[in-house]
Amino acid sequence: MNLITSILTFLFTAVILALGGLLLLAGRKYTWILLGAGGFLITAALAAELENVSNTFTLVQDRLWIVLLIALGVGALGIIIALKYENLSHDIIGFAAGLYFASWFDEILLHLNGQDQNQFTWWVALLFIAVGIAGVWITRQDADEALILISVMIGSRTIAEGLNLDQTKSFTAVITLGLVLTGVVVQYASYLREKPRIGRQLPPVPHPIDEELPYK
Repeated sequence: MNLITSILTFLFTAVILALGGLLLLAGRKYTWILLGAGGFLITAALAAELENVSNTFTLVQDRLWIVLLIALGVGALGIIIALKYENLSHDIIGFAAGLYFASWFDEILLHLNGQDQNQFTWWVALLFIAVGIAGVWITRQDADEALILISVMIGSRTIAEGLNLDQTKSFTAVITLGLVLTGVVVQYASYLREKPRIGRQLPPVPHPIDEELPYK
């Protein structure tokens, strides 16, 4: 690994950790960053799997610039959609989160069954699509709460990947769980502070003394 590749890897790690921290602690407020970063990270992860490399950092080390440019393009498209079409961006985030959680559970089931790869069937594809649609429905019903959970999950996973932690180790699970709990507490506390109190929404009740009788 030469000096230029080392510098690029360091910068890429710093950007990944910064994005992960922002999504973890304030992802609900910055939907455009959530969709842009999510699009980039998911595209890079899929590209890494297709290229048979261990993680997205290997894309930088192997100088797969075309793949990284495609991932950046997807992230930029996500930012544009989030800035112009808020409702559509929420639907995309919900659908992508549903696919993410479905793939996560699929990996857990494969690990429990001792398999390395699941056989693709149309039933599996339909199940993934159904979970994605369920994610859209949940996002439409409770947008703020759903965005908090989605941004926290993506942020914690991004930080774990930025630190190059082994996903199969129990230590990584402990760190990820701690990050998730921290993100949920911080973001939900901020959400409650921003949420108007019920008492402020009620109209003032007129006092009988303040009511004046009309003059005859």
